[in-house]
Amino acid sequence: MSPQSATTIAAGSTTFRSPVQPAAEWQVPALYDRLGQALRLADAAMAAGDPVVRSAQLERASSVVFELLASVDFQQGGELAPRLAALYGFFASELLVVGRSGERTQLARLLDMVDVLSGSWRSDDAMMGAPGQPVLVD
Repeated sequence: MSPQSATTIAAGSTTFRSPVQPAAEWQVPALYDRLGQALRLADAAMAAGDPVVRSAQLERASSVVFELLASVDFQQGGELAPRLAALYGFFASELLVVGRSGERTQLARLLDMVDVLSGSWRSDDAMMGAPGQPVLVD
């Protein structure tokens, strides 16, 4: 991938390269939707005392997190790429803990973070008219 193909993000007077591979940018909001849906279904299963559905949805959420991690462009993504990858690593770790503990408050906190990230990608789409880039502010 050439430097010209990397997408940039303007934040005030600063410009960043997108931390996501250009081919995957349009998929990121849909992945966040799938992740949020899996987390919500896992929470509902926890509330209902259904360990089979809880486990299946947490596994589904983990798969989505790894898809998000695979979309990170470490070569062109600049300083944001390793930070985003670390965040996805944290998500994966939290999913393991929630799977073992069944702690709904921890799951709710994770879902809140996912919703914030999803909103950031969608806000940027609306502002820039380009799919799948996070909003960065000064």
